[in-house]
Amino acid sequence: MSSPWTDDLVPGGARVSFPPPPPPPAWNPPPGGAGFSGAIAALVVVLLLGVLAIPASSFVRGDPSFWPARWDPRIAPITQRDEQLRGLTYTHPVPVEFLSDKDFVKLVGGDNSPTTADRAEVEREAATFRALGLISGKVDLPKVTKQASEAGVLAFYDFDKKEIVVRGTTLDVSHRATLSHELTHVLQDQHFDLRAIENRANRDDLHTGGSSGAMLALIEGDANNVMSGYLKGLSAADRKEYDREQNDQGNTLGKATVGVPAFVELLFGAPYDLGPLTIRVLKAGGGNSAINAALTGPTPTSADFVQAGLVVPPPPGLSAPTLSAGEHAEGRPESFGPFETYLMLAARSDAANALTAADAVDAGRAQGFRKSGTYCYRATLEIRDTTAATYVAGALRQWEKSATGASLSQSGTSLTFTACDPGKSGAGPSPQRLSAAELLLGGRSGVAVGAAEKGVPPDAARCVARLFARNPSALTLLEQAGRGTLSPALTDRVRAQVQQEAAECRDNPDSGLL
Repeated sequence: MSSPWTDDLVPGGARVSFPPPPPPPAWNPPPGGAGFSGAIAALVVVLLLGVLAIPASSFVRGDPSFWPARWDPRIAPITQRDEQLRGLTYTHPVPVEFLSDKDFVKLVGGDNSPTTADRAEVEREAATFRALGLISGKVDLPKVTKQASEAGVLAFYDFDKKEIVVRGTTLDVSHRATLSHELTHVLQDQHFDLRAIENRANRDDLHTGGSSGAMLALIEGDANNVMSGYLKGLSAADRKEYDREQNDQGNTLGKATVGVPAFVELLFGAPYDLGPLTIRVLKAGGGNSAINAALTGPTPTSADFVQAGLVVPPPPGLSAPTLSAGEHAEGRPESFGPFETYLMLAARSDAANALTAADAVDAGRAQGFRKSGTYCYRATLEIRDTTAATYVAGALRQWEKSATGASLSQSGTSLTFTACDPGKSGAGPSPQRLSAAELLLGGRSGVAVGAAEKGVPPDAARCVARLFARNPSALTLLEQAGRGTLSPALTDRVRAQVQQEAAECRDNPDSGLL
């Protein structure tokens, strides 16, 4: 995700330094771990559990005699730093296995071919993406996702086998930073049980509208935030070397993933890029205790992707959309919340308007189905109130004009839309439109983080961010800041504007909501 410009002001003259881009996950999406599922990304779950599966251990390593007596001396300094940053202590060391590059890739890629059921699920998710206008009809999703995963992993924590596996035997700065991330998962697992969190999130994704992807953003965001703290503690020389290594790894990954659609890259990156911003808002408002509560609390909606730090469960009794005679369900019901709504709308319309609509969505559930041989997808969204429902309905009516077989119905504050797979003729979002969607969302989230870390209450910090993003010039400002061309005069005007918005949000934290 792109990040916002820096140095703004909030009431009282406190300076807010909006955060730089969170570091990439050292190219380490988590094989075998919690999948980025839900209506937008269940495909990744299928691939990680099928094509890219790492078989779980056939036994539970709970016997104390299994654990090493002490940490590998190369790892021990990292564990000490992680304990300080996270405010948790390890209950015991875990094994760390170093594999050759060849053996590591073989482990990550898996030896088994996907089952017939796996292939059917992948095709169903591809059809969902096409129906929603998120990919073109000619993308080989299994292939490109496998490319991205195999090329991008430096290490991972296997929370079935309770061990860390490392690619290579040399601990350069990038490997050490990656281990800081993975060792945070060890802390999470030992204190909160990652498998239990994953199982609960997957059940909620199926039954309640809670998003397993949103929970993954908390898990990975927590680990990436600790890794960021670890990097800040390195010497200037190590930071310079880290930047060089990341540039080399980025070039290698780019060559290995030619043809991977930008949308798929967004899916892989979202928990790592947006998750840390939610974690930072939580920590600013309540310290590590707030992070612990989010990890162990109810599965939230995907609002934590679009409004940093907003970790809320879906309303009770949220129903999956109903099917009519002749419509036969394919796959299981799944969550479809604010983040999914934003991506779908922003793929075909103005990103700022899409964000406004997404902010009005409390939660939603969806179901794929087939009718007369055609695959379609239906989602029911619960909107905050009737005024907001009118706005979101208008945005969906604009969206459906370019969707195949689209329809929309409304019952009070519930909106139900349907779209069908256009097949190979389907067109995904233009690079420019998707880039704008990423930039505005990342920038808005960064504004919220900057305000929260200067003492603004989280709800008011999100309010400031909303008002900033609704400014017609927000995208231009973010683009100029990214290029380093934001003039001092314009910077001063923007500071004054945000200062005014912060004063408005102090009086009314709901400002900017429909």
